[in-house]
Amino acid sequence: MQTTNAIADDRIYLPTHQWLQPEGEGLWRMGITPFAAEQLGDVVFVELPDREVRVNEGETLFVVESVKTASDVAAPVDLEVLDVNRALHDHPEWLNEAPLHHWIVLFRAEKPIDPEKCLTAETYAQRIAAER
Repeated sequence: MQTTNAIADDRIYLPTHQWLQPEGEGLWRMGITPFAAEQLGDVVFVELPDREVRVNEGETLFVVESVKTASDVAAPVDLEVLDVNRALHDHPEWLNEAPLHHWIVLFRAEKPIDPEKCLTAETYAQRIAAER
């Protein structure tokens, strides 16, 4: 895994500051980016979805709560949640300590993710540099 300013190039990024890592045909792990973790501040709770639930594109998939705010994260595509990282209930701070190493949900996309809505590591790094 190569990184560009702490951005791993083995996954794709969403403009809303989440990462998606392919896990097989139509399967994806999702987490938040270091930039998102920095903007949120100290994460104190992660509201995880139930396993085997279906979530429509644009609907809330999970919520990350910090000392500053609560942030709803929308599903990037119609999906089915296959697994959640339950360890985050006891250790939400892991999202601050190493957000690229701690996934939040594993899902099966019901259709391909639109590449027009995604960013490479390089384009994501450029985007957050412009936002700083």
